[in-house]
Amino acid sequence: MGLFSEFKMLSGSLSGMREFLKDKITVEESIEEMQRRLENREENFLLMLERVYSNKKSPYYRIFNTVGYEFKDIKSLVDSSGLEGTLKQLADEGAYVTIEEFKGKKEWVRKGKRIKFSESDFDNTFSGGFEMTTGGTRSQGTRVLVDFKRMEERCYNSLFADYVLKLTDHPRVIWSPGLLAQQAALTSFKTGIPVAGCYSQTVEVPSLNIRNAYPTIKRILLPRIMMYEARLLGARVLTPEFVDLNHCTKIAKQVASIMKEHSRCFLRNFPSSGVRVCNEAEKMGLDIDGVVIGCGGEPITPTRRREMEKVGAKVIPGYAASETGGIAQGCYKHKHCDDMHFWSDSLAVVQYKRQIKDFGISVDSFLITSLLEHASKIMINVELGDHGVLKSESCSCGFSKHGFREKMYNVRSFEKLTGEGMTLIGSDMVDVLEEDLPAMFGGSSTDYQLVEAEDEKGFTHMDVLVSPSLGEVDEKKVIDAVYDSLRKRSIGRNLSFEMWKDAGTIRVRREKPIVTKRGKILSFQIQKKRR
Repeated sequence: MGLFSEFKMLSGSLSGMREFLKDKITVEESIEEMQRRLENREENFLLMLERVYSNKKSPYYRIFNTVGYEFKDIKSLVDSSGLEGTLKQLADEGAYVTIEEFKGKKEWVRKGKRIKFSESDFDNTFSGGFEMTTGGTRSQGTRVLVDFKRMEERCYNSLFADYVLKLTDHPRVIWSPGLLAQQAALTSFKTGIPVAGCYSQTVEVPSLNIRNAYPTIKRILLPRIMMYEARLLGARVLTPEFVDLNHCTKIAKQVASIMKEHSRCFLRNFPSSGVRVCNEAEKMGLDIDGVVIGCGGEPITPTRRREMEKVGAKVIPGYAASETGGIAQGCYKHKHCDDMHFWSDSLAVVQYKRQIKDFGISVDSFLITSLLEHASKIMINVELGDHGVLKSESCSCGFSKHGFREKMYNVRSFEKLTGEGMTLIGSDMVDVLEEDLPAMFGGSSTDYQLVEAEDEKGFTHMDVLVSPSLGEVDEKKVIDAVYDSLRKRSIGRNLSFEMWKDAGTIRVRREKPIVTKRGKILSFQIQKKRR
């Protein structure tokens, strides 16, 4: 992007923010908007489809031509089979995009035709805004467009969720990576929710590489310019203050102070950072009983939920992606640790059987379709690398009463099963890291992590990172414990673990678990070969 285009983008972003901040939305407006979207799902899909067919450069124009569907065919199918029925039939015919194809890592191959896509091919060209990158959970990060009109669309979901969860009067503390924290602060202003504290888990430093310096400076300056502009417009929006993940005392103290004064508080962050705050509060003897913790960005496992709930926290899971925004939202009533209501007003989802290479299993992969006008990416049956359970379940909460009856749970990334050297462990290893090792050696789920690393000779090892804060630990006993736990949890695959033991595949490193650039602590990490 040229310098003139960059300034044009900046000018447009500031203009969009002025419009965004001009009027606040009300709970009544959010309820009405949710109802309107649910009633118009099929119409919104067909409007997006018309745009696709008017753009011969669109990936979907080429995909639908390859599988033999014209616009009238899909419209007729929607009329007869409904939206989900249509998407399922299209997927069965090959009209879907895998995560590898979406990222441009593999060619899209169907019916003898090969097409190479890039991530930018899926940009919503009808949406303006500024650029950000995804959290890098799956790669180095995907460039997506953030449009203030898109943010406003999501504000209705945010306020509707706050209304259903009875959080509209809860002072909130935001502790997320920089731009996400800033967006959350702007959203709270737009929806009239009080923000008591806004903190960033990351701090960006300008690149020393002259070729990369300008993009880095842009990412640093743009948010600051936006916040300055917001204040000039009279918006009282807090600038995110950097608080390191390993020093969350300030967050725990503020949450405890708010709970003491107001008897209610909402903390928004990742599950791993939520665990850190709860552990810190317990260690310091702080009373945060009753705090509501909204968690997204990472899977909520039973262990992490228990670690937050043991101090009296109410845990609300969320499922989102930078490419789509919110995908599903939890409530207070749950049968599973990550029960969530699918945001069917703005998205559609179907599933298909995805074969996991070298693992001998298949999973029910989610295929996501965007329905709203200002989505960052135009998505029709696009895979995000996740799978789980999708079904209609009765729930007495406000989400179900207003029409959000489709639920998701056990949401996990199947990509983590395909990493070289990690294909035989999967969810079993998560239980070992989050439950068995803390029980035997102390600490919590955030003190252990599995890192796939390649040494200087090209051999792949699986390094178990054990936080130095746990003090003296017998590394051999840790390794033995890992193998023993895997044997017990992975009946029928013991031969692989014996081979790993003979080869010395699993090692221990006394290091803090690796934090992604967006502040996430994932159970698994893959490191490039050290040179």
